Amino acid sequence: MTTPAKLPTTIKVSPDTRDKLKVLAKRQECTIDQYLNKLISMADREQRWDSLRASVAAMSSQDWEDYAQEAKPQRADVPWDGATVADEWQEEWDAYVARHAGKGTVAN
Repeated sequence: MTTPAKLPTTIKVSPDTRDKLKVLAKRQECTIDQYLNKLISMADREQRWDSLRASVAAMSSQDWEDYAQEAKPQRADVPWDGATVADEWQEEWDAYVARHAGKGTVAN
């Protein structure tokens, strides 16, 4: 049994919005559908970062001390695998942790 093909759906946007999306998609060398999916992925990523920032902001001094103790041996003995923080963000994350270690709640 085959899965039926997904039919396109019409969404109501102003002609100006449609034209802007068309230009932006063309710049990215993709379709409007692909461009909208990129925007959705970006919004999802931003929501995950917002959640992380909220969690970090809620950390107590003890939480920071516990984190530092847990991370220290791992960072010293095991190459970072990037599972939690991508390589390009690691230095920034380490600096953030150092700035806020022992300060209790971190302000946004």
